[in-house]
Amino acid sequence: MALEVDIPGLDPDFLDRAGITYNDEFTYPADVEITAADLLNLIDYHSSHLRPKYAKERDYYRGKHDIFKEPGKPKYKPDNRVIFNFPRKAVTTFNGYFIGNPVKIDHANQTVDDFIAEWINVNDFEDVSAEISKESSMYGHAYFLVYQSKDGKAKIAPMSPLNAFLIYDDTEAHDVRYGVIYHRNYQKELEVTLYDSNYRRDLVMRSSSANYFDQDRVIANPYKMVPIIEVAENTERMGLFEDITTLIDQLDKAVSQKANDIDYLRMQCCLLRMRRLIPTKLLI
Repeated sequence: MALEVDIPGLDPDFLDRAGITYNDEFTYPADVEITAADLLNLIDYHSSHLRPKYAKERDYYRGKHDIFKEPGKPKYKPDNRVIFNFPRKAVTTFNGYFIGNPVKIDHANQTVDDFIAEWINVNDFEDVSAEISKESSMYGHAYFLVYQSKDGKAKIAPMSPLNAFLIYDDTEAHDVRYGVIYHRNYQKELEVTLYDSNYRRDLVMRSSSANYFDQDRVIANPYKMVPIIEVAENTERMGLFEDITTLIDQLDKAVSQKANDIDYLRMQCCLLRMRRLIPTKLLI
């Protein structure tokens, strides 16, 4: 059961203490509690700079390449849009080798081992791990989200970085300080879930909010750690095809233009044949 607690809301002051590293990690001082203004600043940066990149990577994996967004040609000209979906091929092939054989977790104690086996089965751990591995290859990183079910059992779910991020401290240990999940509700209000090692805060930015966010609910964190676990593809958090997207674009254009040339040549051949079969006077 979720245990609700009553604690003060976030300080509204703008301290401008948040930072971002070269590989898109957010940091915050270890000895300072994050403020509402600094939190909103990080969310704004994520939604305006990182989310568009992740959205493009998702689109390319699904075959929605930039060539389909280009203006159409006149109706009398061929307008083929052919793509080479290397992103999907690369991610699928890599993960087939990487996690085709499921992760196996054992323990020397038979009782503990039986508990782990049951937990893996209940949580579909193999499927969740495969999904996270795939998303990590697409975006450069992804997350396990640990949560409690209605009956109080620990559950896990895959989570992409499209609407979530972690905030690390600025020490050598580089420990996770906060986990953030955000989205817009049907009223276009910003809803934020902020995790730390002690609490889960449900925050909402409404037009009537006096201090950036209204703190709707606070729940005690039973895990005593931020329940969002990052899985990074590499230190730079680069997806498998991130650095060859422009090459894919050029390949799409080249193949599409070649198809256009063939269609155009076919049309010209048909026109020449018609000119031979139909008397010139009729053509005029």
